[in-house]
Amino acid sequence: MRAQQEASENEIIQLYKKMANENTDRKQEIEDLRAKLEREKAEIREKLEAEKEELRTRLEKENNELRSQLESSRNGLKTEIDGNHFSSTNRFVCLCTVNVKLIHFRFHHALGSMI
Repeated sequence: MRAQQEASENEIIQLYKKMANENTDRKQEIEDLRAKLEREKAEIREKLEAEKEELRTRLEKENNELRSQLESSRNGLKTEIDGNHFSSTNRFVCLCTVNVKLIHFRFHHALGSMI
């Protein structure tokens, strides 16, 4: 009976040691997984920061290009408006000149028929 009790206690001790070893292994596995998670989170943060910077750079470049295009269009419209104003002014001057010549012609024609 004593031998059986010692064998039972020995089995319990062996089971306890086995469970302690399993517990230690699981703790190490958890630590390894936490370390892996932290590394992956850091890699993702770095990747996101790089992508964010790349996006910021691309958006700034596109914004500058659009501003340049807008400025070019604005200058083109200003030139066109100024040209239209100049053209309109020239047409008005031409019309006035024609009217003056017509009035002058009619005046001289009327004077000639009176004489």
